[in-house]
Amino acid sequence: MVNYNDQDVPFTRIIEFKHFHPERAKTHLPGKTVIVHEYSRFATEDDEPYYPINTADDRAKLLKYRDLAKAEPMVLFGGRLGTYKYLDMHMAIGSALSKFDNVIKPHFEDGATADEWGSGRMSEVQNPGTVRRLLQRQIFPTDKDPGTFPLYADLEEAKLDADRYEIGGNTAAKDLNNAAIRQSTSTGRKLRPDQILSRTALSVQPGQMISLGTYFNAFPASYWRRHTVVTDVRLTLRVSGSGTMIAINKSMARGHSQLVESFAVEGEGTETFEADLSLW
Repeated sequence: MVNYNDQDVPFTRIIEFKHFHPERAKTHLPGKTVIVHEYSRFATEDDEPYYPINTADDRAKLLKYRDLAKAEPMVLFGGRLGTYKYLDMHMAIGSALSKFDNVIKPHFEDGATADEWGSGRMSEVQNPGTVRRLLQRQIFPTDKDPGTFPLYADLEEAKLDADRYEIGGNTAAKDLNNAAIRQSTSTGRKLRPDQILSRTALSVQPGQMISLGTYFNAFPASYWRRHTVVTDVRLTLRVSGSGTMIAINKSMARGHSQLVESFAVEGEGTETFEADLSLW
C-alpha cells in the first residue's frame, strides 16, 4: 500500500493485494497481480461517512453534538467519528483501551451507578489512579530475512530530514531531498542474522552503533499524546555488556533530534534501566 498526498496525483492510494500475505507467495499466479487505485471525493447524503473534515463549520457542529452526547445515558462515544478525529486504526484501538482503563474501570471499582453515566459525571473522575499497561515492545524478525532488518534496527548513521520549510511543497524538491538522504547514508553496513537472539533480544557487537528509531520500533509519541489520555510512558531496557551506551532521543517538530537521557553499563552482569518519559 502506498499513499499519495501530492495535489498533482489524481488518486490517494495504490493497493497491491498480494503484499498483504507474503506467506502465500507460492500460490500467487506468476507474472500477474491486482492493483487498485483509490480516488477521494466529497461524501453525499446517500454515503456512509467515514472521515471527519476539520473545518470551522464542522468544528462548530461538533460542539453541538458533544452537548447532545452528554444527555445520552449509558453511552460513550469513540473512534474516528465519535471523537471527530482522523485516527489511525491502532490509535483508535489504543484510545478505546485507555478510556476503559482510565474512565470506565475506575467508576465500576468505586461503585458508580448507571445514573452517573448519563449525568456527565462519567468524564469527571477525580484521581482514578495511575493505570499502567504495555504499549509497545521492541521486536525483531524471527525469520531472519536480511531484507527486512532495516525495518527493525538501523546501522546507518543518522541523517535527519531537512527542515520542511526549507524544502517547500514542490514535488521535485521533495524527491531531490529524499534522494540526497539515501545517497548520503548508504554505507552498506548491515545487521547479521546471528545478532538476532530472539523476538525481543538483540546482540550488539563491540564498536557497533545501532538505532531502533525504525519503522517498527520507533515509539509514535505524538500520536499517543494527541489521541489518547496517556501523558507519560516508561521505557524499560535489560542490557548486559560492560561499556555499552544507551541513548534515548526524541524527534522535534522541525525534524531535529534531541537527546533525552543516556545510560552506561558498568558491570559484567545484566542491568535493568528505566526511564520515565513525558509525552509533553
